[in-house]
Amino acid sequence: MQINFEEIREQLNILDADREKILRSNREIIRSCSEIIKSIHRNAYQGIETKIKETRESIAEIEKSTRDTENIIRKNYLTTVKQEFTEAVTFFHYATGKEIPSYQEIGVNPYEYILGLGDLVGELKRMVLNSIRKDDYNKAEEIYEFMDELYQKLFSLDYPSGLLPGFRKKVDVARNIVRRTLELIITSKKTDSLNRQIGKLLDEDKWQKK
Repeated sequence: MQINFEEIREQLNILDADREKILRSNREIIRSCSEIIKSIHRNAYQGIETKIKETRESIAEIEKSTRDTENIIRKNYLTTVKQEFTEAVTFFHYATGKEIPSYQEIGVNPYEYILGLGDLVGELKRMVLNSIRKDDYNKAEEIYEFMDELYQKLFSLDYPSGLLPGFRKKVDVARNIVRRTLELIITSKKTDSLNRQIGKLLDEDKWQKK
C-alpha cells in the first residue's frame, strides 16, 4: 500500500496538540470573561479594563500560536472564545454608560460579534432583575428598551443557518428573554403598587382604631 499513514499520523498529532493548546487557553479566557461579567453585576468595576486588556492579549496569542492550524480546528474553538469576549466587553460598555463598541474595535468578526450580542440579552435581564429588587423601575424599563432594540436588530439579520450556524436559535432565545423580562417588569410594578395600596389601607385602619 502506497498511502503514507505515518505522515498522516504525524500531521494529526500536530493538530491534536494544537487543539489541546487551544482548549487550555479557552478555559482560562472563558473563566476570565465570566469573572468580568460577575464583577459588573456586583458593581465592582475596579480592574475590569485591565482584565479585558489581558483577555484580548490571550486571544491574540492563541491566534498567533495556531495560525498554521487547520481552519476547522481554529474556527470551532476560537469562535466560542470570541463570542464570550464580545459579551463581556459589550456588557461592560453598556453598564458603564459607554457606546457599544463595533466588532472591529473588539477584534472579532461579524459572526462572533452577533453571537456575543445574543448572549448580552441574558445579562441585561439580570440587570433588570437587580433594578427591580431596588425598586428602580425607571432603570429597569430603560434597560428593557435597550434589550428590545438589540433583539429587533438581531432579528433583522435574516440569513441562512449555513452562513450563521446557531444564530437563529440564539435569536429565538433572546426573543423569549425579552418577552419574559417585559412580563416581569409589568407584574412587579403591579405587585408593588398593590402592596403600597394594602399598606396604606392598613395604616388607615390602625389610625381609625386609635
